[in-house]
Amino acid sequence: MNGLGVHELDKSFGQVKALDGLTFEVADGAFFTIVGPTNAGKSTLLKTIAGLHRQDRGRIEIKGRLVNGLAPKDRRVSLLFQNIALFPTLTGFENIAFPLRAAGETAPEIERKVRDMTRLLSIEHVLDRLPRNMV
Repeated sequence: MNGLGVHELDKSFGQVKALDGLTFEVADGAFFTIVGPTNAGKSTLLKTIAGLHRQDRGRIEIKGRLVNGLAPKDRRVSLLFQNIALFPTLTGFENIAFPLRAAGETAPEIERKVRDMTRLLSIEHVLDRLPRNMV
């Protein structure tokens, strides 16, 4: 599998149990989404996978490597929330490419990944637009 593995994941905030024994696997290279109602634990799950929250119990494996306790920068994970903030002075392409550049990807890899993702999402038409012109 060697993609993402979440095993028996628990996370609480005081008396509120945000994640309770969550277990799932995602194959390497698979596209997946997390959906659910407000306060279902979606953001908590993503932040825990990314290392922004420390789980109370359970294992998180990325590409076959246990990442429990690793700093967020060492996990090589990005996350995107529904209400995103775009850089208003950057084009669609530049906004999408920003985290890839920050992660040290090469220019050809950035170009390929941005083109592949925008094609998959059918949003190629916004690549040259500034956020104020994307509607």
